[in-house]
Amino acid sequence: MLMIPLLSHSLHPLFLLQRLSSSGYVFSASLPPYLASAAISAIDVLEENPNLITKLKENVALVWTGMFVISLFCQWKVYPD
Repeated sequence: MLMIPLLSHSLHPLFLLQRLSSSGYVFSASLPPYLASAAISAIDVLEENPNLITKLKENVALVWTGMFVISLFCQWKVYPD
């Protein structure tokens, strides 16, 4: 029988990675506590500063407009008629 002694130890980096990255969805459908806490904090910040949502919408519109212009330019350069 082939034994790999490093993998049998709970402090092996592979086991530590598995514990950290899978803590929220191995045993339940919920988020890990640290992600749930971060989401609650983000919602609290947005509730305290509603102008952030307005600014976010403006930034999204600006990015979409810029991406549209870039896509037109790229299509013209790449596929000339």
